[in-house]
Amino acid sequence: MQLPNRYGLDPSVIEMAKNFQQEGALEVSALIVDLDKTRNELKEETIKVNKLKKELTNAREALEKDKDKFEEKRKDKLQKEQKKAELELYNLRIES
Repeated sequence: MQLPNRYGLDPSVIEMAKNFQQEGALEVSALIVDLDKTRNELKEETIKVNKLKKELTNAREALEKDKDKFEEKRKDKLQKEQKKAELELYNLRIES
């Protein structure tokens, strides 16, 4: 790329400007590549996070179901113990 020398600049200054412009373009290109790489990594991490959220939701639902089953078993056991205690109390009343 030829820069016009309208202002009577020294050719070495024009050469430095060209080099600076080329270096700047290379830096911008490198930054764009880094940005694309970071964007892709972010997409991958987002996919992983969403997968983990889904697994966590499924685990919570399974835990809730297990909790409900446990509560039902506990209630059944307590009812059986209560009936047994009532029967023993009834038998004690009959004996006395």
